[in-house]
Amino acid sequence: MAIPSNVVYFSGYEFLRDSSPVKDSYPMINPLLCGSIARVLAATSVAPLELIKTRIQAVPTGNNKTSASIFRMVVRNSLQEIKHSGISTIFKGLGLTLWRDVPFSGIYWSTYEYITHALRTKTIIDDSDHHIGTDAALFLRSFIGGSLAGVTAAIFTNPFDVGKTRMQVSFEDDQGPNSLVSKKKHKESIFKFIEQIYKTEGFSALYVGLVPRCMKIAPACAIMISSYEMTKKFFKDKSS
Repeated sequence: MAIPSNVVYFSGYEFLRDSSPVKDSYPMINPLLCGSIARVLAATSVAPLELIKTRIQAVPTGNNKTSASIFRMVVRNSLQEIKHSGISTIFKGLGLTLWRDVPFSGIYWSTYEYITHALRTKTIIDDSDHHIGTDAALFLRSFIGGSLAGVTAAIFTNPFDVGKTRMQVSFEDDQGPNSLVSKKKHKESIFKFIEQIYKTEGFSALYVGLVPRCMKIAPACAIMISSYEMTKKFFKDKSS
């Protein structure tokens, strides 16, 4: 689901950023708003496909079950579920994902735009530097900006990541007296869940796993955005 999601995400962000009515009056807020909206659009558009993929992967193989038969069975069951319970059933789990990913995207794009602008105007990494070349300058700006923006967003949103993971584990483990949360608590917001973690385990519990998360996010964001920027420049140069 990464390819269709990223196509919607990156193209959606740039379209919203460039056509936003607040891009001139609120240039610092514009990336935050557009990044957040783009993530909502991307996550929502692939949510049904993501659910089907997860259900297909959960089906045990064997007994002469082919990939095609499993796919048809999952799609048929999903359509029946929609018929009985409504369209919202194909968006299960989307809410929790958005609580983590939307703030991350808003912070990421705000930080990325700020850093790349600073690198372009206040350092030697600009398009006019003939020592490193235009392509290299663009790559360095986007790579450095993507890495630092990813880490910044990860730091601010780690409590949401912890809360999302804990809530999902609680839902799956909600059986018997040793349940982490009762069924009633399944309906509570992620903010209340995070508050509960803070009160019972302390502030540090909200930042468990931050270092490995940053180690994963920093190179991933750097590679993704620099690849996107270089690919965009390549096609732009070819068309001009």
